[in-house]
Amino acid sequence: MSGSVSPSVLKRRMRDEASRPSAFRKAVWDILCDIPYGHSTTYGEIARKTAARTGKRTSARAVGGAIGHNPISIIIPCHRVVGVDGSLTGYAGGVSAKCALLALEGVDTAAFARRPSCGP
Repeated sequence: MSGSVSPSVLKRRMRDEASRPSAFRKAVWDILCDIPYGHSTTYGEIARKTAARTGKRTSARAVGGAIGHNPISIIIPCHRVVGVDGSLTGYAGGVSAKCALLALEGVDTAAFARRPSCGP
């Protein structure tokens, strides 16, 4: 199998990548840390804030990728980020856990309850 990478090599690369985030990922993670307890924001809003801080345009999709590489999601609160339409996508712990964490923080999840991902 030429060209394949062993799981142990992939795991080491992922660990190294998480310990040395790119400037873009760090900027996104810093913004995540600014989201107050009990509040939520959108991927698009974080993209706008990241662009303001870095001087470079970025997309909500790129922000989602940076958030997805957050190695300590319970400390850097990526569960507070939702889609512009209120969708609860992209949480490593699962969407039901994301909904539960938001509810625990007192976020009004009524808007999310209309989505299959955050039912009553």
